[in-house]
Amino acid sequence: MNNFSVKERQVGDVTVLDIQGKLKGCGGAGMLRDAINRPLGEGRDRILLNLAKVSDIDSSCLGELIGSHSELNRKGGRLKIAHLSRNLQELMMFTNLSTVFNIHGDEAEALKAFDSPPYSLVERRQAPPPDAHHAPPPTVWGAPGTGVTFRAELMRDRSRMLRTFTVKELLPSGLVVLNGIDGEFAEASFEPARRAA
Repeated sequence: MNNFSVKERQVGDVTVLDIQGKLKGCGGAGMLRDAINRPLGEGRDRILLNLAKVSDIDSSCLGELIGSHSELNRKGGRLKIAHLSRNLQELMMFTNLSTVFNIHGDEAEALKAFDSPPYSLVERRQAPPPDAHHAPPPTVWGAPGTGVTFRAELMRDRSRMLRTFTVKELLPSGLVVLNGIDGEFAEASFEPARRAA
């Protein structure tokens, strides 16, 4: 028996799945997997999970979300999550899944983010020229896995948890690419960061 319900709606080319209740008991084929696979099977590969009315989530449902996220990525699609409760924000941070999922504070922000290119395109477009190995190395201030928090004035109306990300890559330019957010960022964008060893 499911402890949650899923309603589907379309906003432009994004399929929004409004989920309500406790996400528990998702092992194997079931409502959550079917709800995500249905639009994907119809060629709709931009999916937003609205979790505004989800109070709890168990490991089986987290596993389903991770599997669906991976499948969408393999097929060139994108999965985003919006409206996490404070409890679920803490869970995502504690399990480090905030670096896996593209999480947004509200639906409008998430819908807008679908128009941003995925990481691989951002990195390719902004990659340094081939002669970059002759450039002096940048000052090392971050390294993959280093946690950084955007300065409060740059990401207003977000809790500290929604402003904290991990460094995915330190670029030759000295900028960083983050897990969970598009673009390249400079050290000045963040609160004082733990420096790389």
